[in-house]
Amino acid sequence: MQNSVRAGRCIDYTAQTDVKGGDLIVLSGFVAVASTDIPAGATGACEVEGVYALPKGNEAIIQGVPLYWTGTAVTATKPEDGTGFVGSAWEAAAAPDATVAVRINFGSVPVSESE
Repeated sequence: MQNSVRAGRCIDYTAQTDVKGGDLIVLSGFVAVASTDIPAGATGACEVEGVYALPKGNEAIIQGVPLYWTGTAVTATKPEDGTGFVGSAWEAAAAPDATVAVRINFGSVPVSESE
């Protein structure tokens, strides 16, 4: 295809602070996961699709529910302001589990709720 720019699975990200590989990066309108460590001021690759183990609080997560970012963990509780959509639970997770598998940027949340 002549107008294809790239596959779109990764995005270049210039870190404002040090980022560890696997960290969730909240961008305007979507999220990404750092592929590797990115020092402050440097540019590195971040994944914008796929399934990742992300930290969660002490709550049970049902497979397929939309998940939101609190700043430190994902939760199934939708924020009152409708922001912070991360993706959908790829698998269920019990309350004591430290992480949940999340397919980032995937699910049925209206765009107006994820901005």
